[in-house]
Amino acid sequence: MYKLSIRISLIFFISTAYLSPAQATIKCWKNDEGVRECSFTVPLKYRGREIQVMNSQGQVIRTIPADKTPEEKKKAAELAKIEAEEKRKKDEQRRKDIILLNTFTTVDDIILSRDAKITAIESIIKISESNREKQQKILDKHTQRAGNFERKSRKVPDSILKEIEKSKNQIKTINNFIENRKQEKLLIYQKYEKDINRFKKLKSLRPH
Repeated sequence: MYKLSIRISLIFFISTAYLSPAQATIKCWKNDEGVRECSFTVPLKYRGREIQVMNSQGQVIRTIPADKTPEEKKKAAELAKIEAEEKRKKDEQRRKDIILLNTFTTVDDIILSRDAKITAIESIIKISESNREKQQKILDKHTQRAGNFERKSRKVPDSILKEIEKSKNQIKTINNFIENRKQEKLLIYQKYEKDINRFKKLKSLRPH
């Protein structure tokens, strides 16, 4: 190592007169046989390997890491993706926390907000159930008319059959709508339960 340092120093001293400050550094790398080589410029085929930049005393002043392998690049990309997703979740939670604290003062405020939404949905459900009852009466009337024709062994008019089918479809649509609103109620309860627990936690973390 001592002889190498003397050799590098000599090369450096002789060559710096002809090189700019940016060029006047020794760069070392390992060739295909694993032998260390040094020069002012790195051959193109070795530029993807680890490069050590040395001063005139043979001291390493900077190390340029080797290019990553395809496997290392893939792993690094996957890790960066995971870290980015974690950061996104933290930022999103922070945003929600700010909104939660700015919107409500107490837990009772949250409960009042929840109950107001639940009451509104229940009102919509009641209206829909009333419409379903009306539609069922219409269906019953058309079904009775069709039965009168059948008891007389007469063909049921297409107009009546169409009305029956129409009423059935409307009842089915109303049933689906009511079921969706019930699911919406459940989701609201779940959301507000989380909000209440989060609100309590945030309040407990705040200095009194």
